[in-house]
Amino acid sequence: MAQAKTITSFFIKGSMKGPRYVQFNFQISRLFVLPRIDLDVIPDYEELDKPCFYILTGEDNGERIAYIGQAASFKHRVIDHKQKKEFWDTAYVLVASDKESLTTTDVQYLEYSALRHAQDVGAYKLTENKQKPNKPTLSKHREADLEQVYSELIQLTEFVGCDIFVKSENTNNQIFYINAKGIVAHGYYDTNSHQFIVQKGSELVADAVESFKNKKQRNELIAQSAETKAGKIVLKKDLNFSSPSGASGFVLGRPSNGWDDWKDKDGNKLSSISGLK
Repeated sequence: MAQAKTITSFFIKGSMKGPRYVQFNFQISRLFVLPRIDLDVIPDYEELDKPCFYILTGEDNGERIAYIGQAASFKHRVIDHKQKKEFWDTAYVLVASDKESLTTTDVQYLEYSALRHAQDVGAYKLTENKQKPNKPTLSKHREADLEQVYSELIQLTEFVGCDIFVKSENTNNQIFYINAKGIVAHGYYDTNSHQFIVQKGSELVADAVESFKNKKQRNELIAQSAETKAGKIVLKKDLNFSSPSGASGFVLGRPSNGWDDWKDKDGNKLSSISGLK
């Protein structure tokens, strides 16, 4: 049976939507939630100038994007991210609580674990993570400690509304299809997260039209998540999209209204199914 826990939230500017941090009482970690417009609070917290793990999240053309990283100091690293990464609007920064400390190797371990986990869930596009970190060498007892830290990370991110580690479930058990240009794709709309999940085994149109503004991102995602079988591009894993149109546009390689282009086995449009919107 899961144990009861208490989470403390501190709203730095007094606003529930502004910068804040949360932590379990008597536990190891503290998670800062820092909107991009509120980074001025960083100098007030010395723990943000120490080794940390962080996630940047935002949207681009309707697609949810995240970057997972670690740094010796978020205070200094965020300067570079403000200049070079335009997509993000919120940073989630995990640091040690007052009586604990994290080393550079510790946060490398958290980065390695989190990136693999987030890729498996597929809730966000991770194309900003160009390189795959290696698992650092740790003693058995330190790795056990960090598994506790990682468990806290999973719970705290979900608590503050960051669902990067939350696997969507098919709450409706209703599959929708796209059958066009010799390919068949299938997936479902999750009414809890309002995401559309294109399922493993779906076929994709090979080449996007030149006018498709997400062509580069589509090619990168195909390279990461698909393979060629019998001359067709086929997904190797489920992919989550923030809208049915984002999902259908990815499948077809062109602008698409997913509410109309996704249809059930009887030809009914997604938009015509009661209770989904």
